[in-house]
Amino acid sequence: MNARWAPAVAFPLGVAASVAATWPAAVTWRTHSLVPVGYADVQAGMWWPRQVGDALLQGKNPFYAESLLWPVGQDVTRLVWNVLAELVLFPLWQVTTPLAALNLAAFLVSGLNAAACAWGVRRLGGGYSAAFAAAVMAGGSHFAFTEMVNGRIEQAFWAPVAVFLAELVAPDVRPVRAGIWLGLAAAVYWFYGYFLLLV
Repeated sequence: MNARWAPAVAFPLGVAASVAATWPAAVTWRTHSLVPVGYADVQAGMWWPRQVGDALLQGKNPFYAESLLWPVGQDVTRLVWNVLAELVLFPLWQVTTPLAALNLAAFLVSGLNAAACAWGVRRLGGGYSAAFAAAVMAGGSHFAFTEMVNGRIEQAFWAPVAVFLAELVAPDVRPVRAGIWLGLAAAVYWFYGYFLLLV
């Protein structure tokens, strides 16, 4: 199997691992949250992607929410800084309810993390067994899934971090690509950018 196929195989493997690790969430994703929906970050996780997407589609500033403190609105720059993950996941919010979208996003991110980790292991010279073991660990990570279902999707979106580290320490280092992925990691969650710079 060509190395480029590792992420394609790892994605469903990561989703399957997250389904197994969080069962029965996969059959109740439309109606149930794994955490109390009254929790502030869960509410924000269900609202923020819609806010960003709708604002950008209407040509408005996504960091100013007219729906908060209506009709005056409120600057939300200090509340939320991460936009990239919301833009990636915004389509989910268009086709289903906010709760279902948040749950689906958790499975999607688990698959993306698994694919990135498997690719990273292959990039570093690891075999397919090691790559798929990494995919299962990333996809089935309770820490990542807990972050996501608590509304903090960006804090569990490790794919850009994994690719950055692989590009940085691979035998044939590609600094330009590493820099691009460092920027994406920071755009997903600014803490990641800060701590990766320390690496």
